[in-house]
Amino acid sequence: MDISIVVVTYRREQVLVDTITKLLEESTGFKPLTEIILVDQTEEHDQATQNKLDFWQRDGLISLICLDHADLVGAMNLGLCAAQSDIVLYLDDDIIPAPGLIQGHIDAHMAHPEAIAVVGQVLQPGEVEESVDYSPHGEALRRYLDFPFYSSSGRYIENAIACNLSLKRQRVLEWGTFDQRFGPPVAYRFETDFAKRLIKDKHKIWFEPSAGISPLAAGSGGTRAEGGHLGSSSPNHGVGDYYYALKQGEGWDC
Repeated sequence: MDISIVVVTYRREQVLVDTITKLLEESTGFKPLTEIILVDQTEEHDQATQNKLDFWQRDGLISLICLDHADLVGAMNLGLCAAQSDIVLYLDDDIIPAPGLIQGHIDAHMAHPEAIAVVGQVLQPGEVEESVDYSPHGEALRRYLDFPFYSSSGRYIENAIACNLSLKRQRVLEWGTFDQRFGPPVAYRFETDFAKRLIKDKHKIWFEPSAGISPLAAGSGGTRAEGGHLGSSSPNHGVGDYYYALKQGEGWDC
């Protein structure tokens, strides 16, 4: 299997350059990686960042797709369609990749051919890898919403996190992409909706702890056009939550 990396970015400067630099270091001489696609929604970069992106593109190290508006879900679907490999690996624009990240995704897809998606380990700031005896609870709407993505144990799950997510490209294109009605400026819960749709259609999602990243949680920019749901009172963050509930919940759960 070969693999394409898709990074969707918005209003990031040095942290984006650092992330791409780390990915290029991780992938040097790694033949299964065919391309790094950067889907850039930034209106205008500072000159140093733009120079670096232009240099990488001229050197054939990245493929740059520039959009004139911020639409996270649309940008992710665009990256999926533009990629050429068997596997598409989505990564955030402010991460530190763990050694073996890319190979971990490929190995997981090879070991679990029935899985259409693989979610890698995510160690948020302050988190460490732990062995977790996790048991899902609740109805379909809430099952796996609290899954510990810092876990050290591989397993099948019913949720996804888009900052470290790989897909079998052709199978997803034939089945269905991310729902773009989770629109800008936030798109909250779009990846969980995607996971629940997969599970309803009897597809499988594998969690692979050997394919890890550490998000940097940069204070500005990012893939979403307006802040974070934990620190904002904006109703934009609630829209995705309610839309997800209306789509995936049943009865009183909805």
